[in-house]
Order: sequence, then structure tokens, then C-alpha cells
Amino acid sequence: AEEIYKSVDVWLPQPIRFTLENQGSIEAHPLITITGRVFGGLTKIINPKLTNQTNGQWVQYSGTLLNGQSVIIDAGAFTVTRANRSELANVNSEFLFGGWQLEPGTNELQIEWDADPLASARIGLRFVYRERWY
Repeated sequence: AEEIYKSVDVWLPQPIRFTLENQGSIEAHPLITITGRVFGGLTKIINPKLTNQTNGQWVQYSGTLLNGQSVIIDAGAFTVTRANRSELANVNSEFLFGGWQLEPGTNELQIEWDADPLASARIGLRFVYRERWY
């Protein structure tokens, strides 16, 4: 199976909606990296929430990301890490019980976060997943 690397970079204003394709015939469980990208030292990405509007699944990290800081969500292994430490205690129970996946075909996604009112920010999203077929 081929490794498909998909990188999406999104900006305020939020919420931001975009699509991601899974060309496989079954669901894919991506490795998702959420990175804070800011202009100036004041901006923060607070409590980022990623929703797959196609299936209603969502994952929210309760925490603050400064410039260059990332949280890594492995939807296949049900792990959440930041700076090599587990952050499972800081994600929503819906993710822990129900997971997060890309359905076959086009997935309508949305990213949002609690904005710092003082400055503009952007958020970097990277999805790495393998498309599979039955």
C-alpha cells in the first residue's frame, strides 16, 4: 500500500472548513500533527478542535500551543503526545471511546480554536495516513 502524505495549512478567520480525500475503500486513521504558528509573541492557539463533519467525529486538545509547539494525535493507536509526553488526559472522551477517522471518499473537516483576541494566528495541520482497500 502506498503512503499518502497530505499537508494542510489554514489561517484565521475561523472556523475553517476544508476537504480531505481518502481514495481507499475503507476508513483511514491518520496521524495528525497540530502546530501553533503565530505572528508576534502574544498569540496562542488555545484548545484546538478538529471535526470530521462527514461522520461527526471530533477531537479536541485542551491546552495552549505557542509558535512552533505541536500536539500529535495518532487516531490509529489512540495516543496523544506533546514533547514526547502523553496528553491523553487532555483530550475529549468522545475521541477516547469513538476514535477519529477519515471515511472513504471526500471528508469535510473543520478546525477551530479559542482565539487570542490580541493578534492574528494561524494553525498548521498535517495528516499522514495510508489508504487501504478491501
